[in-house]
Amino acid sequence: MSDSSDVVYRMSPDWREMRYLQGKDFIADTDNPSESWLQRYIHPDDQEMITTAVTIAIANKTVFELEHRVIRVDGSLGWTHSRAIPILDGNGEIVEWFGAAHDVSDRKQSEQTQQLLLNELNHRVKNTLASVHAIAQQTLRTSPDPSAFATGFSGRLQALSRVHTLLTSSNWEGAELHAIVRDQLSIGATGDDRITVIGPPARLNPQASQHMAMILHELGTNSLKYGALSNATGLVSLGWSLRDARLHLDWREKAGPPIKTPLGRGFGTRFIETVAKGEGGTAMMSIEDGGLNWEIVLPLASANASFASSSNSPADRAHPETATQIQLPTISGKTFAIIEDEPLIAFNIASILEQEGARVAGPALSVTDALRLIEVSELDGALLDANLRGDGVGDVAAALIRRNIPFAFVTGYGREALPAKFASARLLTKPFTEQQLLKTAIEIVDQDDSVLRYRASGRE
Repeated sequence: MSDSSDVVYRMSPDWREMRYLQGKDFIADTDNPSESWLQRYIHPDDQEMITTAVTIAIANKTVFELEHRVIRVDGSLGWTHSRAIPILDGNGEIVEWFGAAHDVSDRKQSEQTQQLLLNELNHRVKNTLASVHAIAQQTLRTSPDPSAFATGFSGRLQALSRVHTLLTSSNWEGAELHAIVRDQLSIGATGDDRITVIGPPARLNPQASQHMAMILHELGTNSLKYGALSNATGLVSLGWSLRDARLHLDWREKAGPPIKTPLGRGFGTRFIETVAKGEGGTAMMSIEDGGLNWEIVLPLASANASFASSSNSPADRAHPETATQIQLPTISGKTFAIIEDEPLIAFNIASILEQEGARVAGPALSVTDALRLIEVSELDGALLDANLRGDGVGDVAAALIRRNIPFAFVTGYGREALPAKFASARLLTKPFTEQQLLKTAIEIVDQDDSVLRYRASGRE
């Protein structure tokens, strides 16, 4: 065995003493008998597991076999597959254990990376489904008839699909603003000469690209239906500049049909304002020279860097709650913080809660914004995404508890992705129905004792 790449070791019958270990530069050698081998070689979190497995192997006089973490020669953590067999005397009693272990650190790292990628894919798919669901709900709310719904919903899905295609071509590393504009404003036989686009190169990250695509789709579609592009003579100019650490985007229409006032506040208007506000920017709509104008200002850090339940058991999905079961009036007048890094989902949550008479604070799209919102707001409850722009939300959950604000996690990840201290917290999984959201909101404000339960678990 000395020529093998495996670690070899010998243990006393009861495993109290390690008699010998040749570490092969993977873990440190043991040349003299030692009773401190467990503390020297084994990660603290794995010691109980190993002790249990050893006890079973000794009792049954069977092979010990286990994968576990070890402390390597350089002090870092590695993984090993360890297997030891009992050496028996003539009476069948154990006189020694002889074992071998080999380094499986690379395989375990690959498995962990694969699981991480699968979890992230699962999160992204669920977030996308939740966004599509939000688009459907909001389009339905503002559509006068089924035909209008079909047209509006289809157009928005196509806009989302086009920007996904654009991002796929760059391996989801982002997209140029010029390319997004060109892709989203090819909305009909209007002729390129009627839309003027001027602006410097600006590359947006994937999330920002999707948001910008949806904004441009709403602007272009509204212009085609009601604004400058709805007649034969109207013109649109779109320009942007980068100054004062901000992206300034101007949409201007002229020579279109007369604008009816007061201006309505449909899905597009509210969505544009929500995205801008959530990113720490502004979006202002106005009428100048008989044309509709939008001035949208976004921090460059947002635009270019991070522009960013219930158990939902099969039985729950098979038998959705009715309005009479939910007791909708109980959230009327209550204030909820919305902490969610996807503006479209945040917008949909706010719309549903406000329709039932609740007030909304936020949305907060980052950990910093969430902590600030909690500090300055009088809240009855909160709906908290379990991941904000790649950051964990343990500090946000703790801040809610310190202020005795009940909350629920709203996430596309599973319960295993929640902060450890809040693994048993209320959870609403994405995508969710309107009834499931309202049921969760009612549970939040009707079960304030949950805050004390979370606080107690946080002290353990």
